[in-house]
Amino acid sequence: MISKKNSSYIVVLLVILLGCQRALDKVEDNSYLFIFPFKDSTGLYGYMNNKGETIVEPQFKHANYFTEGIASVVKDSLYGYIKLNGEWKIKPTFRHAKPFFNGYAIVDLADSMGISKEYLISKQGNVVYEKPKSLRKVLKGGLFVCLENGNSIILNTLGDTVKVVREGVLYASTKENMFFYTDSGMVQFHISTNNLKPLDSFDYIGPFSDGIATAIKNGKNIVIDENLATVFVIPPEHRGLDECKESRIGFSKDKNNRVYSGFLNEKGEVVIPPIYRSVLFFSEGVAGASIQSSKGEVWGFIDTLGKWCVEPQFDEIWDSYCNGLAIVKKDGDWGYVNKQGIWVKRCKLGEKWEDVIAISRFDYLYSTTCNCRF
Repeated sequence: MISKKNSSYIVVLLVILLGCQRALDKVEDNSYLFIFPFKDSTGLYGYMNNKGETIVEPQFKHANYFTEGIASVVKDSLYGYIKLNGEWKIKPTFRHAKPFFNGYAIVDLADSMGISKEYLISKQGNVVYEKPKSLRKVLKGGLFVCLENGNSIILNTLGDTVKVVREGVLYASTKENMFFYTDSGMVQFHISTNNLKPLDSFDYIGPFSDGIATAIKNGKNIVIDENLATVFVIPPEHRGLDECKESRIGFSKDKNNRVYSGFLNEKGEVVIPPIYRSVLFFSEGVAGASIQSSKGEVWGFIDTLGKWCVEPQFDEIWDSYCNGLAIVKKDGDWGYVNKQGIWVKRCKLGEKWEDVIAISRFDYLYSTTCNCRF
């Protein structure tokens, strides 16, 4: 018979074990965010962790980033999807395969006549939508955007047309709205009501981040919130604005017949003066920035105050930090560096970016679950 004292210990132990298991589950659920594709000397792709340790041995012709725990890879000239351990989730049967988002992915299959068509599939590999439209983006709320005859078509998971945006291109979206650019100006699609209305005063609305976006309204550069209210007007001398990332907005300004870049905060105040030749957006508290040297333009990383955290030394920075690694080029070599600027994985001399990684993380703009993306 178990005493009350021992039973209390057992309850406490069970609570601890349950908590540990939940923590492990959480790590397992998010572990794909810390796995990166790389190419070895044989020309095959595998996966590593953010310490450069091999997780999946090189064996694929191409390898893309993991999203929602699975990644598309190429084996024997066909795309399929693998799990974190390298085992097949969906065996290679596709001509092309995009990343999963909210449980769906867009793939390219050949019909009986050998003609390529795009389809929507689930994580089980089942075809959800098979009309031969050109699918472009998977959105939240079970909606999808495809192109047909120059128009953007908004569809649901049954393949039914929800709305046609004539001559429209999707520029931005929030939880409640999608914003399309058309020949007649910007239009707003409200997701819950399916209403489409013109935004006559707007010439441009950029992607939203941190609840705000850059926009052009009545010919003026402004920053707006998700309700389209003006947060602040950007001075005319500030141009070339980037998206707001981590409360920082990159901008450019003419100085001594040259263009220099710096950063504004979410209130429109200059927090990092325009002293850099070029800047990238902030991610994980740092941003790529370049200066002019005797050897030409060199790149490093700065913090939110504009101080160098990795001194300028790189030929190029292709991708900002995500989960502790950034993609750079130095002395002709592409690869990953950590936040100290130390190589984690370096590729052989002379390789092009396309040979280092099969697909840029920028291609995951509307389809990733990693919070540090764009």
